[in-house]
Amino acid sequence: AHRGFPFGGSGKQIDFTITLPARTELTATTVNGRVEVDGVVAPMTLSSVNGRIELSTPGADVSASTVNGSIRAEFRQRFIGAKLTTVNGSIGVEVPRDASLDLDIHQVNGSFRTDLPVVVTSTGGRGSSHGSLHGGKYPLQINTVNGSVRLRQADAPLDATRG
Repeated sequence: AHRGFPFGGSGKQIDFTITLPARTELTATTVNGRVEVDGVVAPMTLSSVNGRIELSTPGADVSASTVNGSIRAEFRQRFIGAKLTTVNGSIGVEVPRDASLDLDIHQVNGSFRTDLPVVVTSTGGRGSSHGSLHGGKYPLQINTVNGSVRLRQADAPLDATRG
């Protein structure tokens, strides 16, 4: 986990880098700074008030939330569930080609883009959508008020529209 925050009014920053066994359950919280996690396979709860959240995992159950910041979550080998929430920021999710997910998106202002064959089963009120991919086995809940949502294949070639 990596966290940083301004120290006092001098513009200085303190970064924390923590190394732990990949199977250790992780809770990381900060107020003014980003949270970055790589390689953890145990359940994760990540939160920030004013900062982005970035995570890359072979596969883990993830809950990530921030108020002012974007969320980027990459599930490289397997997807087993995630809840991602921000008020002011975009959410980008990358899942393996064969991921089976039950998608629930709630957004007020922003677009939804995907390069995966998601089957949309219902569109509720403004900005609310429900769909599935490959049978819909694991939940993917996405909430944003002001931000776009991008769902893509983790091992797909990068392009200019990556979000």
